[in-house]
Amino acid sequence: KMFLPKDSLLAICIHAVHMDKRVWPKPEEFIPERFDGTSKIHPFAWLPFGGGPRGCPGKRASISVGKVILGTILHNYDVLPQISNAAMKVHTKKFTSWCRDGVRVKLVKRQSE
Repeated sequence: KMFLPKDSLLAICIHAVHMDKRVWPKPEEFIPERFDGTSKIHPFAWLPFGGGPRGCPGKRASISVGKVILGTILHNYDVLPQISNAAMKVHTKKFTSWCRDGVRVKLVKRQSE
């Protein structure tokens, strides 16, 4: 247990939560199946928009816009891997992570019917 005096400021490093090996086995690997709905993930283990009553007010709008954009791309283009069987190498520095070599895909415009 911890005691915080009244009016204390508490900051949570979300990157540390997202990279916690007790919660996420192999946290540095990209494993999208973690979010397919079958895993039992604690609601505050993944916080891309914060959480609780003071979470990001634009969360729903952001997710909706992302779905529309992705749907438009997938409707109009075939997404093909640029390099076959390439393993993603995740680079982490301070509070952010990104793919060291990037994620290379090729968009091929679909033929209109």
